[in-house]
Amino acid sequence: MDRSLAEFAVKQAMRRGAEYADVRLTETDTESFALKDGSPEMSGFAESKGIGIRVIVDGSMGFATTNYLSTKSITHLIRETIDYAKKAKAVASKIKFLPHKPIKSHIIVKPKINPLTVPPKEKIEYLKYLDKEATSVGVDVSSRIFDMTSGIHERFFYNSEGSRVYTKIPFMNLVYVINIEKDKQSSNDYFEFGSIEGWEALKSWKVKSRLIDKIKSIYHNMKYGVAPPKGVTDVVVSPEITGIIVHESAGHPLEADRIFGREGAQAGESFVTPEFVGYKIGNPVVNVVDDPTIPKSNGFYLFDDEGVRARRKFLI
Repeated sequence: MDRSLAEFAVKQAMRRGAEYADVRLTETDTESFALKDGSPEMSGFAESKGIGIRVIVDGSMGFATTNYLSTKSITHLIRETIDYAKKAKAVASKIKFLPHKPIKSHIIVKPKINPLTVPPKEKIEYLKYLDKEATSVGVDVSSRIFDMTSGIHERFFYNSEGSRVYTKIPFMNLVYVINIEKDKQSSNDYFEFGSIEGWEALKSWKVKSRLIDKIKSIYHNMKYGVAPPKGVTDVVVSPEITGIIVHESAGHPLEADRIFGREGAQAGESFVTPEFVGYKIGNPVVNVVDDPTIPKSNGFYLFDDEGVRARRKFLI
């Protein structure tokens, strides 16, 4: 990663009239492998690079990105970004960032086993091993998909206030989708494992035992399950359902970009408004916490893409 490009971009933006500028320079190496019903699907090897530039010009914001990482293309992008900001002035309210002390940080998460050093053959064999185990339970698992993605992600944040944050992390993700049939009925399950670790994450996930337990559990429900009672009743939901409820009902609505309408055209807005701060929602014993600082967690980061230090936050 050529970090000097970030510094070059900020200097160019300030030279051309920006009152504030920041840059996100990213580089990701990824390998992906998939298995469907025991047969390998298309594999992927990707290297992606890009730069995102944000400026404030007379209180208006402009943002643009490119994956052409040369000083010539970045200079052209700066012109476009500043032009966007000037045009936005006619329709947008004036933006002013809070004063922020410059941050300098260098964060590297070192994997025990770099996932990119594991041979592709070994990764495919691992997926075949899971597929074989899934079909050896004595249950008709009629359809099976296993998908593994791993890699290394680098990110460099730099702004005109002097902040410099470099992050390099490994990542591992494994997804399975299974369909179980019994007496002309079917039931399926989807589950995703993820961690900011290397190849060693597979051991801590205990994928095989959790997969087999899930297959047996689904089959047991299909064989012995009874219809739920009618009417209003109390229920105990699984961690997966709890996660979905929290993600959709608390996570998305409490995203600042949605609350302020900045993603309205892409992802919708929110029923939450700034006036909701301090407003009590739901049962007082229920709390929802957003904490990206948990080591190895799938959404782990210590600084966000605005150079702000991550922290544990109570959403509800």
